[in-house]
Amino acid sequence: GSASSVGDGIVLENYGEFIASFTVGKYDLLGLKVGQSAVVSTLGSDYDAVVSYVGATASENNGLNISSIASSLTGSSSNSASAVAKVKILNPDEKIVIGFDVDIKVNTEKITNVLKIPVDAVATDDAVTYVYVYNPDKKTVEKRTVELGVFSDDDYEVKSGLSEGELVVMNPKAALTDGTKIAVKG
Repeated sequence: GSASSVGDGIVLENYGEFIASFTVGKYDLLGLKVGQSAVVSTLGSDYDAVVSYVGATASENNGLNISSIASSLTGSSSNSASAVAKVKILNPDEKIVIGFDVDIKVNTEKITNVLKIPVDAVATDDAVTYVYVYNPDKKTVEKRTVELGVFSDDDYEVKSGLSEGELVVMNPKAALTDGTKIAVKG
């Protein structure tokens, strides 16, 4: 399968086992599952790992980073919710140093012949994942719950809620509601 890099601020911990904790945003969280294989890289070495924990509670990420500095200058807010996830290193050796930063790549499934939609079309609200589907006859949108599967950097697999050929709204705005009339460009 393909590898998807997730999280930042990743630090190796020690709870009697070699565990690396990291934070993930809402889009990456949807594709993480306990048991997925991963690779942890640190100090020039790679280690096989497995996702051992995916947090069910999100918290606001108020960490200082370039985007939050830029948004404070422009007056916009970049605080976003994230959740904690952990991977267990399966083949640790003496080269691993507790407390050092690591890179984690979680292997996601690669499947073909599936219905997929762009990541930018998906929205979430109170743990419900949805898209806005365009109705060409009425020139309106319908808010529709979707069940998503595996993902890549750009797309989600759609398990249910959409049919092939339906048009979805990219980057839906908060002001968009069910039944809103829109004009399609292009």
